[in-house]
Amino acid sequence: MNYRSTKQLLLKCRVTNPSDILKDAIAEDSNLASDWLWYAQQVENDAERRYCFERILYINPNDRGAVDALRILNNKEAMRNSRATSTPLGWLYRVWMRFSL
Repeated sequence: MNYRSTKQLLLKCRVTNPSDILKDAIAEDSNLASDWLWYAQQVENDAERRYCFERILYINPNDRGAVDALRILNNKEAMRNSRATSTPLGWLYRVWMRFSL
């Protein structure tokens, strides 16, 4: 994956400050889905996990495990957002969650 694609994917996944593990993974630029699966288990947060699963799908668009993992991450985020909007202080919760990712 080239630099521009990597940067775009980091932005899409909302990775603002990559951990050392993710930086190593990006530098290695592996074309093996199993490497990215291992990195997904090692990284520190859901945004970085999302990046790893997106890389798996970049390598193999039919990888059911990555599709399912992204679905779980999307559901988790949707639940977090729905809880945030259903409370009187929902706007404050959304701001707090944005900075805690």
